[in-house]
Amino acid sequence: MLTLDPAKEFFARLSKVINEQSEKIDRIFPPSVNVLLPFLDRIAEDVIGEYMTPILDEAHDRDVESYLKAVAALYFEMVQFTRTIRPTEGLGKNFADDLNRIVAKVFEPHLDLYLSEELDHFKKKCESEVVNWEKKVLYSLSILAFCPNCWQT
Repeated sequence: MLTLDPAKEFFARLSKVINEQSEKIDRIFPPSVNVLLPFLDRIAEDVIGEYMTPILDEAHDRDVESYLKAVAALYFEMVQFTRTIRPTEGLGKNFADDLNRIVAKVFEPHLDLYLSEELDHFKKKCESEVVNWEKKVLYSLSILAFCPNCWQT
């Protein structure tokens, strides 16, 4: 069973710390100096990436469906997390785009495996549905063979 509570707690704590640092950056650095984005890049690589990789590896080792759900859930949680980050005074209108770039950078190492597993999983599900549908159709046809007038009212 996949639970997001630890990830939610992780991102909530991280958000609090980053927003505290953002306030300090505003007090220490002039608005013309972009300190927050390099700081967020570093956190994404050294903290968030290091947090997520073992979780995704463990989920993948358990089973593919858990892995696919974990990737999507962690992506959602990280996007929610970025919405809680307070920009410093010097950051402009592109802050949301910058955060989206950081999210993409964190998930980039997992993208190929995720897409490959998602495609394989989708194909298997489709094949299974087609087989089930064919069985139902054949069963219906076999009933009609014994009772051709049964379908008429």
